[in-house]
Amino acid sequence: MITATNEELFNAYLRGDGNALRILMERHGDGDGYSSATAPTDAREYLLTISVPERDDLPYAGSQSYPFIIEKRPVMIKVEDKVMTAGEQLPSFTYIVEGVLPGETALIGEPKLTCVANGKTAGSYEITVDLTGVSYTPNYKAADPAFVKGTLTVNPAPGAGGSSGRRDDSSEENRSTSVKVPKEQIKVTGNSVTVTTTAKLLLTAMAAGRLRSVMHN
Repeated sequence: MITATNEELFNAYLRGDGNALRILMERHGDGDGYSSATAPTDAREYLLTISVPERDDLPYAGSQSYPFIIEKRPVMIKVEDKVMTAGEQLPSFTYIVEGVLPGETALIGEPKLTCVANGKTAGSYEITVDLTGVSYTPNYKAADPAFVKGTLTVNPAPGAGGSSGRRDDSSEENRSTSVKVPKEQIKVTGNSVTVTTTAKLLLTAMAAGRLRSVMHN
């Protein structure tokens, strides 16, 4: 019996020589061995063995083994952006895990999402990620980078405008009036100044030097 070469085994595999070709994928150790002709899916190191048993109807027999590795799948945590109006309650911060396969779970534990915004001041704020206590299931690992921060945009409240800080000289309180009065109609007593005209106008001098006017008919 001739020992099959790699090329002969590969050609036999391509031809599909009945049940002559044997394919076995194995994993040993870690307490959970694997041995099957079906391709594994877990991230591990394996040994692929292709063999042809000794048979009278075959001109060759033998086997070849090839180690191979299934790498862990990288995943990234992406924080979703949020928008709100100043004065509203802060929204719930959320994230998605990019790269995870449907029906599977990549994370053990929950990332903590935080933001310094108080919801009252307009502006843009980072939503940060804390992965303390978070790990990955056996088939997954952290991508590089492991996460992407989000942004909270706080828009100004409708009608909210900043004060210019300028004095409104058109208001009644800040309006000044110039009145000409003959000297003989002015009487000064202490901090009070009494002016006698057709209508009596009492001007009281204030400590800060401002005058308040009170009209008496």
